[in-house]
Amino acid sequence: MMKHRAQGFGMAGALLTAMMLAGCGGNTTTSLLPDPTVLFINGSRDAGNLRLLLNNEDFSGAVAPGAAMADFKPTEFISTADEAYDVVTSSDDLSEQFDAEEQEFARNTHTIVAAIGQRNFAAGEEIKRLRQVLIPVDRNALGGSTVRIIALQGFNRQAGLFTPNVTLQTPGDNPTYAIRDLAFGETGTLDIAAGTNTWQIKRSDGESVYGTATVNLTGGIYLALLSGTEGAATPAEGPQITFIRLNTL
Repeated sequence: MMKHRAQGFGMAGALLTAMMLAGCGGNTTTSLLPDPTVLFINGSRDAGNLRLLLNNEDFSGAVAPGAAMADFKPTEFISTADEAYDVVTSSDDLSEQFDAEEQEFARNTHTIVAAIGQRNFAAGEEIKRLRQVLIPVDRNALGGSTVRIIALQGFNRQAGLFTPNVTLQTPGDNPTYAIRDLAFGETGTLDIAAGTNTWQIKRSDGESVYGTATVNLTGGIYLALLSGTEGAATPAEGPQITFIRLNTL
């Protein structure tokens, strides 16, 4: 349920309102900016379906690993003064809450809430745990054949091994395209020309390549999700690069 704090009005407020009405000829029409929109992405490969809850209400429905909601979805603007939103990443059956925070989504803004990391992390490796990352997005169309890539680093090395910063890049020591030096949970942005490219998750300070994908990207905006765990029990939970197209305005 949406949380609103009761507001007192009182005589002073009534007088102020009367003065405002008198000063503007009684015209009370206010042009408000649009409500914010939110998109949930499940970037945790071992967590099964996840749900995004806003103020304890299911906002996203069940979202499978590596997938996203069909589109950004509007939600009512609530200011920080009114306690804003409780933003929670939950298991599909709502029995577990993996991460939570209070967040104000400002009017006329667009935010990705992405779950990354491991539900089943090794003891002592809480740094790899499942968490949520909030990413503000400019959804204005780019025009032409320009491709904008927003890379999100949600990949982890196997148990017992530290996850270094990684680079999303095309192959080679001098790659045509690269979004460099991403720590776990960080994002980076790059504009490129439309076309087919092979992409790698490569260690930023070495030669190790953890994942590869070849994709043809047409003009638009994409979230490049780096996810999975090195040495995972199944290929579905292993390192992957997934390009999720974001609908523009």
